[in-house]
Amino acid sequence: MKNTILKISFLVLISAVIFFASGQAVLAATIPQVQTNSAGNVQNNSATLNGYVGSLGNDSYTNVWFQWGITTSYGNNTNQQTINYPETFSFLIYNLSPSTTFHYRAVAQNSYGTVYGSDVVFTTGQSGGQQVTANAGPDLYVNSGQSVTLQGSGYDNSGYSINYNWSCVGGTLSSSSIAQPTYTPPYVSGQGTYTCTLTVTNNYGNSNSDIVTIYVNYNNQQVGGINAQTNSATNVSNYQATLNGYFGAPYLNASANVWFQWGTTTSYGNNTNQQSLYNSGSFSQNITGLLQNTTYHFRAVAQSNNATVYGSDTTFYTGSGSGSGYLIVGKKVINLTAGNLNWQTSVNAKPGDILSFAITLQAPSQDVHNIFVQDILPANLLYKDNLTINASLNNIGNPASGINVGTLSAGQVEVISYQVQVASSPNFAYGLSNLTSTANITSQESGTQTAIATVLINNSSVQGITTIPTGLTNNLLEDSFFLPLLIVLISVWLYFSGSAYKFADWMKGQTSKKLNK
Repeated sequence: MKNTILKISFLVLISAVIFFASGQAVLAATIPQVQTNSAGNVQNNSATLNGYVGSLGNDSYTNVWFQWGITTSYGNNTNQQTINYPETFSFLIYNLSPSTTFHYRAVAQNSYGTVYGSDVVFTTGQSGGQQVTANAGPDLYVNSGQSVTLQGSGYDNSGYSINYNWSCVGGTLSSSSIAQPTYTPPYVSGQGTYTCTLTVTNNYGNSNSDIVTIYVNYNNQQVGGINAQTNSATNVSNYQATLNGYFGAPYLNASANVWFQWGTTTSYGNNTNQQSLYNSGSFSQNITGLLQNTTYHFRAVAQSNNATVYGSDTTFYTGSGSGSGYLIVGKKVINLTAGNLNWQTSVNAKPGDILSFAITLQAPSQDVHNIFVQDILPANLLYKDNLTINASLNNIGNPASGINVGTLSAGQVEVISYQVQVASSPNFAYGLSNLTSTANITSQESGTQTAIATVLINNSSVQGITTIPTGLTNNLLEDSFFLPLLIVLISVWLYFSGSAYKFADWMKGQTSKKLNK
């Protein structure tokens, strides 16, 4: 009996030690949690894949990436990123086929294993994706040796900057890289027909093309009647815009009344005042009282001799930037550390991230003088230099003390960009913090204007709290540190103090009494 009690005590001791040691080790070995989020900024040939890591498991880091392809076999992997706390992550993929459905899923891996998010799909070239429009203008009629201005225009529905490129079969251009160059056809004694192609490309490589035909030494009886062309809106601010059009007459001049239809849909619902034109040429109308952050449609209209013609539908977006009509200003930001290069008025970041701000200045219709830009950063956004003006480096100055821009000519755009760093984690409370960066722009014509961008800081680090995994499961029996330790201590005491023998003798005595009754 005494030996049996000793064996039981020893087994209890070993079991408690095993429960305490191996149980805690098993709890520490957990894999991360990952979620696949919807793709963003889906274009004709690119998209931003998004995911979220809800837990690192009980590890200090997790590697994340995406698998993607045209089937659930995927076949492609993005580069891996290493994250050290729960957060969202993204990756921009390029060179996609337009009008194609792609599959993707998020992947997370720590030292204990790999997990996969659910399969999510997106389709390139969808309505509402980034669209580039090119308009080479109406066909033109000239005499041999007579120059004419090509009425080209372009538009990007996401507001990105665009580049123009003209190429002509015959004749010469004053410039191939502006929207409306001067074209001079070759000298011909008879009639000639020539074409020029306008290609409009945005910063993401999306492009579109259109062709204009130039008729040399043709007359009204041989070719066509009047036409109306809708050109891109200018001077667009948060409350107004200038609508632009072109009235085209054939070789023999014609007169017409011209105006614009405009509204928030292609039903329009509004008409500008009519203007009378007696020759081919451009015309414009300014509209005011517009809503912020709204897409507007408009088209040019021309009427002559009871015949009415319409230009194509064109859109513009009012946005939320500040614009007085003389100078249009705006401010956007990107997160360089996260690799999200889509300029926005608001961006997510974490402590230590490097950001880039860009302040845009545009003089749409006239020269603007004595422009001065000052951007005093809020606390916990630290200036990191790399000041560029129109992509030119090595500029002297600091946005906080102010930058003297001087004069912008009509139609000129200037972009001032610089880098900042988010302060370290101890400077922020746990959770989300919002930092607003406001640029003040003054000029002779527009007075004082402001442009705002915001940074949403996600601080998941709690100061003074260890990052070592605890292994807690909310189960009292499993989580208790002291329960297995108490069992171990009692077992050791029983074994080495001899109390186990006394307990065994007592148990033996109790058994004998029962047998003698």
